[in-house]
Amino acid sequence: MKTRLRKIIQFILFSTITLVIGLFDMLLTYVGTPNLSSESNPIVNKLGGGWIALILVNVILVLVCFTLYYYSFIKFKPDLIECDNFKQYMSMLYFDRPDKFIWTLYKMPKLKRCKKYILACCGCLAFSINIVRCRAVLEWILVITNRELAYNYFSIFEGLSFNTFLGRFDMLILMLVVAILTYFIWFYLQYKSNQKKLRVKDVRIGN
Repeated sequence: MKTRLRKIIQFILFSTITLVIGLFDMLLTYVGTPNLSSESNPIVNKLGGGWIALILVNVILVLVCFTLYYYSFIKFKPDLIECDNFKQYMSMLYFDRPDKFIWTLYKMPKLKRCKKYILACCGCLAFSINIVRCRAVLEWILVITNRELAYNYFSIFEGLSFNTFLGRFDMLILMLVVAILTYFIWFYLQYKSNQKKLRVKDVRIGN
């Protein structure tokens, strides 16, 4: 019961943070560039979409995040995997073999159960988008409150802040780094939880 309550609280917390950051991002975008001339979102910058398109994309993004959070925190039920360390855990999870950790870095998993783990991990990956959006929010606050300081800030990233079809290049790099870190941290936390359950199981068998 306590575990389920904790998961529900996590779902509500993650959803609330995502919604608040999304609203702040949209509000500050409106204040900073009401005609969207300085908006780097590819829907606007590359495809020529206006406010309706931008709002629609953000609503869809929030709804997708909510769905992934629900699966990750409410529906997902991890399996108990016999292993001695993190490498064995990942290897068993992906291929049901303890000696193929290196395969997890470049091969697609063959086990059906791994797919539910990856889908659950997508909930945390979706939340990591908020880190990138937080940076965008802070940048807009800087632009709105102190343009000179904002100019000095943007000059630091001048070589990486050019727009691509998918958005600003420096934002894409940040998103990639955050996604990779989130992926390994999430699976490591699952491993630690799995080892705790294994110890409890061993104690019960011993008794």
